[in-house]
Amino acid sequence: MGKTPARSRAGRADTSVPAIVVISGLDRFLIQREARLLIDEWVPIEQRDFGLEIVEGEASRTGEAEAIIGRLVEALQTISFFIPLKVVWWKDTNLLGEGRVAQSATVRAGLDRLLAALDSAPEGRVRLIVTAAELSRQVRFTKSLLALPATRFVEVGMGDRGRGLGPSEVRQFIAERLAEAQCAAAPDAVAAMAEMLGTDLTRVAAEVDKLVTYVGGAAQIELDDVRAVCSSAAENQAWDLSDAFGERQLPRALRVLDRLLFQGETPLGLLYALSGRVRLLLVTRALVDRGVVRPTDDYRRFQASLNGIADEVRASLPADRARNPFMQHPYVTFRLAQQAQRHERGGLTKALGALLEANQELVTTAADPRLVLERVLVRILRPTDAAPRRPAGAR
Repeated sequence: MGKTPARSRAGRADTSVPAIVVISGLDRFLIQREARLLIDEWVPIEQRDFGLEIVEGEASRTGEAEAIIGRLVEALQTISFFIPLKVVWWKDTNLLGEGRVAQSATVRAGLDRLLAALDSAPEGRVRLIVTAAELSRQVRFTKSLLALPATRFVEVGMGDRGRGLGPSEVRQFIAERLAEAQCAAAPDAVAAMAEMLGTDLTRVAAEVDKLVTYVGGAAQIELDDVRAVCSSAAENQAWDLSDAFGERQLPRALRVLDRLLFQGETPLGLLYALSGRVRLLLVTRALVDRGVVRPTDDYRRFQASLNGIADEVRASLPADRARNPFMQHPYVTFRLAQQAQRHERGGLTKALGALLEANQELVTTAADPRLVLERVLVRILRPTDAAPRRPAGAR
């Protein structure tokens, strides 16, 4: 496959446009977005009926894989005289990984046939886009494809450290998505979304779109809107439970517990999340009592105040991120400071003991996990143990 001069996204003449682009990474949304950007650049909308062919690439059986490879070969060999360029998108394939189907002798032979079709495709008339979240450089076809001079490899969604997206990158994505929708959001609302929604950008995009629809013509999305509409990501499912615990909202905590157990969350995992929240609340309560942290309802003001925390104070706190409020996302610290006022230090110490007893009961007895968790929540959060109201001077 040859190379055809085209225009780059910046508008300059580009003589190094690849004939094959392989896009992979840790986030399917970004993978597909990169592919669609190339399609928008290469194929005018009025030519897409003949100039773009999409071949869905995921196969669960060898027969499906053979059919996919057959469609790809046909797509590369079938070019209309009415268009100058045809783009074939081999979309979201799992045949470049190390799964059972991808490693079958039949599929390997089919991929060799696909390489031959690529080699014989009319120069300058066809381009191939391959998107694959699961890609192994050890696969013979992948090695051969990436070694072709006409191939460009693009890796997306790896984050600054190469291990996936982090909170700051998710916040940036949310801000970009909101800007596209011409919708504003309060800083604490954006921070809450990034904390709750996880790093699957397909899901994050759907939740942001849902919020934009929910607020309608409102001036901006507020924190209460996020709480009302968004649901926690799978890896952050315990957020709602920990937040209800911190707020001492027993009815809400019991409802969330019921939902999480129904969704398949493990009782021990939920206990661990609650224990982590209690430890963070204990440290935060001590910092509030010392005047190091000053709770407020103004997220921006609170976030700015964190910059004034003395280095010696930070150095005195646990090095373990799970026990250090200042090693959390600023929004989490903001919520911890608010919630710490609702708990006495002695009550939090007792709560740790109660959670440890619940853990032992789950491990050593045949007790119903739901009842064990419900009992420990009632024991810790029942109104008679409630902390004093928020001090009058707190904001």
